[in-house]
Amino acid sequence: MKKIAYALIVCLGLAAVLVSAAGPKGRAGDGVQDKEELGRIEQAIRAAIGWAKDKNLKLLFDTIAGDENFLEVHPDGNVVRGFTEFKKAEPIWMSPNFKAVRFEVRDLRVRLSKGGDVAWFFCVLDDMNTWKGQPANWENVRWTGVLEKRDGRWVMAQQHFSEGPNAGSTQPAGIEYPILFYSGRNENKDVYILRPGEKEPHNLTNNPAQDLCPAVSPDGKRIAFLSDRGGNMDIFSMTPDGSDVRRLTDSPEIEEHPEYTPDGKRILFVRDFEKRTEIWIMNADGSETKRLTRNEARDERPFLSPDGSKIVFMSNRDGNYNIYTMAPDGNGQTRLTDTPEWEIFPTWSPDGTKIAYAQKFRADGRMQGMIRVMNADGSADYAVTAVETRDENPMWSPDGRHIILQSVRDGNFEVYQVDLDGSRPVRLTNHAAWDGWACYVPAPKR
Repeated sequence: MKKIAYALIVCLGLAAVLVSAAGPKGRAGDGVQDKEELGRIEQAIRAAIGWAKDKNLKLLFDTIAGDENFLEVHPDGNVVRGFTEFKKAEPIWMSPNFKAVRFEVRDLRVRLSKGGDVAWFFCVLDDMNTWKGQPANWENVRWTGVLEKRDGRWVMAQQHFSEGPNAGSTQPAGIEYPILFYSGRNENKDVYILRPGEKEPHNLTNNPAQDLCPAVSPDGKRIAFLSDRGGNMDIFSMTPDGSDVRRLTDSPEIEEHPEYTPDGKRILFVRDFEKRTEIWIMNADGSETKRLTRNEARDERPFLSPDGSKIVFMSNRDGNYNIYTMAPDGNGQTRLTDTPEWEIFPTWSPDGTKIAYAQKFRADGRMQGMIRVMNADGSADYAVTAVETRDENPMWSPDGRHIILQSVRDGNFEVYQVDLDGSRPVRLTNHAAWDGWACYVPAPKR
């Protein structure tokens, strides 16, 4: 969502730009600035944002310098170079999911060059918009720019957005916990950690092998993950800084989907027998493995409830993937969902009263999916995210206030955080490679 929000907010707003009662202030060299010229400059600034009321792309493109020297800098440091790259965001701007709500420019100041063909401006910007009905705002953002007079009209040659005091950006202070995920950004799959306040994740595994599917212990002191560094896909563990790597399994089968139990003493996982997969459990050090399910289907993605009474998992034993629960010893297997779609990737809320999962289906010739939440018994099911995209693999934040997920809503799989009603989506990763399978890292217990 970060990429969308930046693209929206950079160029969107209502036609009415509000300035101080005295109008924009400025100086032309050492003399008094020509008021008529100042008015034309103000009009160009207004047009660079006011086009969004009617989504008038011609107005926008007539106002932006149409060459490859155009430059735009976002608060996250992302740089748009050239008019061609600038136009790539057009599908986002014109999407029916976007709606301009309120736009305000405060303390607009303009300075004109002695030659009268270059103008510099500064203002403080509030841009209040919605995306899919949810807020996508910037507040108290500094907006500076350079305009050039070309063929008798003013065009925006450069613009720079930066966060001012108490600025509202697409990455809120509400990201209170580090997140783990795996990514293909290093030419192979590695496990990464993104800590609060940091823009770039750190590679924890940095190994030529394929390292994926991280899961953190409840005390935040160990990370289980999959790796084929031993020749087969097995389960390993490490500390949150990537050190003290230990191999936990060594079997001829492929291991999948490791997840710590709430007490941190054991690890649930999946063992793949090619035509079927079964759910197993072992001690956190890899000892005493035990098989929990036995059938010819694919039983996957197990999680033990916070009170230790039930394991939730996904299975295609009844034809398509649905959500099931069972006792910790594998008995009492109960189906919770029964739809023609796929219900996958279930996970317990921190208080054990709800289950988040992804519902996957094909629509308009492509695969789509949404995040849903239901009560622990399968009742009171509701959608968290919309159906226009493909959202998968939800995980709850330790405080139960947010859900992290992977989504293709911006073109490829990235990691996002949303509130429990799907509002305030925040894009946490931004890379051309696949980013996903994310989870929060709780504060270590001392």
